[in-house]
Amino acid sequence: MKIILSLLTLCISLLMSPSIFARSGGHSFGGGLIVSSPPQDNLDSVIESVNSSQSVAVGKFGGAYEFFGHYTYRFSSSIFALQFRPSYFTQSTDGNGREISLKGFSFYPILRLYPLENNFIKFFLQAGLGYGQLNGEMSDGGGKVEFSGGSFGALGGLGAEFCFTKNHCMVVEGNLRYNPIVRNVVDSKTGSPDFDLSQDGKGQELEFANGDVQTTLSGIQGAISYAFDF
Repeated sequence: MKIILSLLTLCISLLMSPSIFARSGGHSFGGGLIVSSPPQDNLDSVIESVNSSQSVAVGKFGGAYEFFGHYTYRFSSSIFALQFRPSYFTQSTDGNGREISLKGFSFYPILRLYPLENNFIKFFLQAGLGYGQLNGEMSDGGGKVEFSGGSFGALGGLGAEFCFTKNHCMVVEGNLRYNPIVRNVVDSKTGSPDFDLSQDGKGQELEFANGDVQTTLSGIQGAISYAFDF
């Protein structure tokens, strides 16, 4: 109850601010960090099989990191802005001389709405459609398999900009992204890596237990970034 009352008080104080209705246009650019935990269920199944059949201890996938840049254009005299966000993604696990890693990129155009703001804080809602690609690598003492896949996805979320000066702002946001990659193709294979895969020849779809090995960029994201407004 106290939290709700605090939020209502904050909203009322923002609405009473004389600058709340000032909708100025402009440009912004910057960059930041995203922390997430995309569920790599298929690769975790491969890890479980390897751990069981080879009596090793390869850890399952945990958190992922994403480094992104952004350019934002705020439409003059409106609550709307358009942001372009390229990013670099990395997630990996290892153990007992075996490693599985995912690296990739995404590009998302995002529509952002600012329903509530003043000179210091700007609350926003956002949604976007984009493309993501992951390049994977599975290696052990016997060799290495490299694979890749990509797909289109969507994201939505909310956040706030805290502007300490006219030009310098810190942005905090939370998003939910849906970007599964259901098909991965083997790009190269060297040696004889042993990951209990049922299909891993160059040019073939990567398979485990006669089913496609899927990867994903989906999940809940927490992001923090810097923005320079001009």
